[in-house]
Amino acid sequence: MVLQSQAYPALSAAAKDLNIELPELKALPAGKEQGTVMLESNKVKISNETKKKLQHEKQVREGAKPELDPEKITSQEDVSKALEYMFLSSGGKRLPALLTEAIDFMKKFRMHEASQAENAEEAKTKFENYNSGDWLDDVFSYFCPPIFFAGIGRGMATVAADKKNPVHSFIILRDAIKDKESGQPVLEDQEIAYCARSIMKWVCNTNIESNKKAIENLDPKKNKTEIGQCEAQIQHYNDILTYITSPSAEEIDNLLDNIGSAFDEGGTLTKECQEANATFSRICKSYYGKTLSDADYKNLGTNIQQYGYHIINLFRSAGEKLMDCGLSNISELEPRSEEEREALIKEARKKWAERKAAEKQEETKNA
Repeated sequence: MVLQSQAYPALSAAAKDLNIELPELKALPAGKEQGTVMLESNKVKISNETKKKLQHEKQVREGAKPELDPEKITSQEDVSKALEYMFLSSGGKRLPALLTEAIDFMKKFRMHEASQAENAEEAKTKFENYNSGDWLDDVFSYFCPPIFFAGIGRGMATVAADKKNPVHSFIILRDAIKDKESGQPVLEDQEIAYCARSIMKWVCNTNIESNKKAIENLDPKKNKTEIGQCEAQIQHYNDILTYITSPSAEEIDNLLDNIGSAFDEGGTLTKECQEANATFSRICKSYYGKTLSDADYKNLGTNIQQYGYHIINLFRSAGEKLMDCGLSNISELEPRSEEEREALIKEARKKWAERKAAEKQEETKNA
């Protein structure tokens, strides 16, 4: 299996949550393409718990097909069985089709259920303002998604924890639901954000509840260390909930400045620049379909930053949205001349040299 080196740490962390152990990145051989590594299946260690879950999923796939017509289902248990079968028997269906099918199923079930109420019209009004995320929340309240889907969710949540915002997580889902032919996502960005948030909320709430239950079964005197670890996990996932419901724009605010500090005296990319470049590149590739260089376009940096603000706003409530930021500020790309390009790179090197010199002078003063 060929994997991106940059994405491997997040993948490894997500796998750990699923009781799957992956080898360390440095132990993997490099792939043929730059920035990739090779992972052999015999190097992956799967816990007995996960093996049992995989066996159960296989039995569901190969077992009797449950009732899948939401208007014929009569019990909550049958809803769970239908959704579990839907996800596990998805076969070659891509993620967008699976999400759409699950949301449509839940809409029809709830509308049919409401139609049976004494005051049907009033019962239906409860769902009038539901968005895609609300419907997915409803879906996840009925069953625990299969391992492949849980892996996607945990990967998204892990990246949100690392970046302290949902920008990369959003792009993971946005890129996953692009139409193969057009290259465009099959949902609007706001609907994608609703879905991304719902998936990550499910991951967080599931882990919070499992750690709370674990604490209940531990002895406060004998298991202080284990309780502390569970409490740390609860705090970790509560932090992620904050990052995806009221995200900070700090990373996007500093994006261009960190890219501007691109080189040290030896021409090596700084850590700040590497991280900013990863965000810049990911946003760029998702919205422009390929990686472009800020050195080649006068307004690319501004556009990418505005796309970043746009994504942040998708996850914020109406009263918290950033004003005068987003899609309305994005303009057609303006190419730089070769002279302008060289001058930009020269200026970036100069600024970084000045910054390092100032830091060295400050260190000498305080020595």
